[in-house]
Amino acid sequence: NIQDNTLSRSAEKFLHGCKNKKVLLFNTEKFAESDIKELETLLNSLYGVFEVTVKQGEECTADFILNNFQDYGLILMVAHGNYLDGKHWIVTGTPVKKTEWYNQTIETWKKGFGCIYRERFGEGNSYWAINEDEIGSNMHLEEFEENSILYAATCHTFNSNKNLVNAFRILGLGAFIGFDKAVEYKCAICGFYEILF
Repeated sequence: NIQDNTLSRSAEKFLHGCKNKKVLLFNTEKFAESDIKELETLLNSLYGVFEVTVKQGEECTADFILNNFQDYGLILMVAHGNYLDGKHWIVTGTPVKKTEWYNQTIETWKKGFGCIYRERFGEGNSYWAINEDEIGSNMHLEEFEENSILYAATCHTFNSNKNLVNAFRILGLGAFIGFDKAVEYKCAICGFYEILF
């Protein structure tokens, strides 16, 4: 119950089943920063149940996804997502200039995975994005703890197939919760609240 900061039955099952009580709030979106701070405060108020880490904006790099996601038992990822050319794309918080994008993309596409250029709504900036091929090829091989959960408040993570999900599940992720179409981030975050409270 969110009013008295008690956990839902599903959250209690997660806490019982997952040894890793570390929570990651991974947010690439400026407009969601205050919501993430509010959630951090709420999770920290649960008498030390969770160890909460927040990464926002430019801290949300592809390297962090590839090398650090397995350190957490529960992850909320707020990011733009897309399904393009048969791939699921997660837009990171790493800005990039168009000329850098062009040169890097040619090289990474030759390797079978890569990054795309995306200009976010009205910001005038562009950002790196990664797909399931890069995750599957380059993610650190340390496995997730049993019953770990990745909640992706990200559009199109289940669009057409489960390749993105499987890239994480191969490394032992217990559950991947996402969306097959576009989703408004506030609705997606509400779903995360519903799981916990």
